[in-house]
Amino acid sequence: MMKRVVVSLSIFLALALFTVNANATHPLELNYTADCYGWSIVGLMGVDANTRFINVDYTVELSQGGVVVYTITEFVDLPVAEPAFDYNGVWDMELCGDYTVNIHFHFESNQGWGNRYFETTFTCECEEEGGCSYTPGYWKNHPEAWPVSGLTIGGVFYTMEELLEIFDWPTRSDITVIFFHHTVAAKLNVLVGAPDYILGTIDMADAFFALYPLGSKPKGEIKEEAEAIKDALEQYNEIECEEEDDMPDFDDVGASAMRAAPEKSATWGSIKSLNKD
Repeated sequence: MMKRVVVSLSIFLALALFTVNANATHPLELNYTADCYGWSIVGLMGVDANTRFINVDYTVELSQGGVVVYTITEFVDLPVAEPAFDYNGVWDMELCGDYTVNIHFHFESNQGWGNRYFETTFTCECEEEGGCSYTPGYWKNHPEAWPVSGLTIGGVFYTMEELLEIFDWPTRSDITVIFFHHTVAAKLNVLVGAPDYILGTIDMADAFFALYPLGSKPKGEIKEEAEAIKDALEQYNEIECEEEDDMPDFDDVGASAMRAAPEKSATWGSIKSLNKD
């Protein structure tokens, strides 16, 4: 199970364009928490005889490696007669690694409105149960350990032979190549029993390659997005094993249970030709 390790905490409150009226509705108390298990926003709004309504909304974002992996936004009509509140939630995934949480709390009433902001960073450790992660280099040099004979990435099915060939591609100035290498490694790691908390990030990688295929050489913000997802996969692929005795073996994994079915195959030739440019 996960262990909670909070490594740094920074809280800052900012007021944006808030009414200067001394009687304006505003938080008298406001406390935020976020850790490996979930988040909370607890507080009390100040009201007076002139307060007719209070509207509250908040957004919670959980990021890893610059990639937002969880977000929630809620809108609430806070009763004027009961202005205390306690909003909270748990992450819908197991966390492992370094994370940042950003919370935006917005409020308004007939007397004014304003914003508050919160940020915290923490690290979650989890026990590695039943599997290790291996780098692209390991999978390149150990084809006998592959649990499947091919993978589907971005909607394109690649045989193991094709993927091994891509592992030999130089990264050059194209982020999609090294990104692709780590996507392949992450998928193989999950298949051989490594922790599966990375599945959400793998889904992001698949969605990216569906829009920007291998060899597309994205630039600007698209390239930055690729780098952020790649970095999260790379961190996962470099988890150290407590015991190095048992390397994954093709016959022991039950490959047929998780083999990805081909969705596309005709595009491999065009993708392969990109490496010759």
